[in-house]
Amino acid sequence: MNSFLKAFLIRFRFIRLVLLARIDGALGQLGWLQVDFDNLLLSGKDPVPWFSYGAIDYINQTISPDCSVLELGGGDSTRFWVGRGNSVTCIESDEAWSQKISHSLEHAANLKQVIFEKYISPETLGVLRGHKYDVIVNDFNGGTGRGSVVTWMVEHLNENGVIIWDNSDRMGYQAGLAELQAMGFGKLSFFGLGPINPYAFETSIFSRDIKSASWDLPMRNTVNY
Repeated sequence: MNSFLKAFLIRFRFIRLVLLARIDGALGQLGWLQVDFDNLLLSGKDPVPWFSYGAIDYINQTISPDCSVLELGGGDSTRFWVGRGNSVTCIESDEAWSQKISHSLEHAANLKQVIFEKYISPETLGVLRGHKYDVIVNDFNGGTGRGSVVTWMVEHLNENGVIIWDNSDRMGYQAGLAELQAMGFGKLSFFGLGPINPYAFETSIFSRDIKSASWDLPMRNTVNY
């Protein structure tokens, strides 16, 4: 490659990056540039869950505001669900964060509970025994790993319910994801940017109503972040 062409390509790539980062470029259109990092959760802006943008679009188009939601791990997603009108119960493993969630939504009638709990098990969460939900979000960061709560989630899910599994491209979650599919759940994956991270990641949605592909899908590399 001659020096002129090399210099042109470098300049062209730089121009593309500048256009991408403009407020009317792709990052601005997605809302990625508008995240208020100093006031996460307490920001007065419309709350957005920290899922990939494709998953957020799918949720908005397919999950009714009438659905009941159980979150394993809360935050701006809690405010998002409450703002849509969904009935929300949140289990959060960080005590200070759980208090912030409760404070930011103290006047919201459809926020049923914010439960501080580091571990998810029938013993620690007996208060939820017998309750079933239309949507369960697996975004837990406590002592119980996301891959270890599959059976517990299914027991608390309505027959035609939906499980939203964030960061489903992580290596440590693959056994749990396979277990869920072996139980008859179809999977839709949404890979791309989300509101916070400067890298692409995957959010997956599972339901018995989703028909899994009968052909071989290209394998996406799992990550360890």
